Amino acid sequence: MWGCLGLGDCETVCEFDAIHLDEHGLPHIDAANCTACGDCVDSCPKALISLEPICHQLWVACKNQEHGDLAEAHCEVACNACGRCVVDAPEGLITIKNNLAEIDYSKNALASVLPIERCPTGAIVWITGSELSHKGKAAKPIIRHQPLPLAMQVSV
Repeated sequence: MWGCLGLGDCETVCEFDAIHLDEHGLPHIDAANCTACGDCVDSCPKALISLEPICHQLWVACKNQEHGDLAEAHCEVACNACGRCVVDAPEGLITIKNNLAEIDYSKNALASVLPIERCPTGAIVWITGSELSHKGKAAKPIIRHQPLPLAMQVSV
């Protein structure tokens, strides 16, 4: 329900060769080719792609609004609304809304890598450059050996 369908609308609409689907049907964006035109944002049927200023180093890489085990049952890297990031972040920087961590970028000057360290799923990442995102030490590794079956991709 909250995840990428893997249909490639974003890849098809990108005129700058900045988006490619990986072997699992998930989009990867090449920041060097991206012009921030917004076509991929507009074309995503699940509204999963957003354009963010590069100074927003702390980022929630999830849109799943289910809670806890249900969220993780549909996606191994879903934010499960555990609240560890809220506790570890400077006051008011991160809150949980609709079972999802939300960052108040008006307080971006307070941002640090600390909130990602205990995230059990790695749903919150720290971005250090155009293509380098880092998960915290507590994030479980995700190893996918094959794409999800199409029926599963559509129902999630």
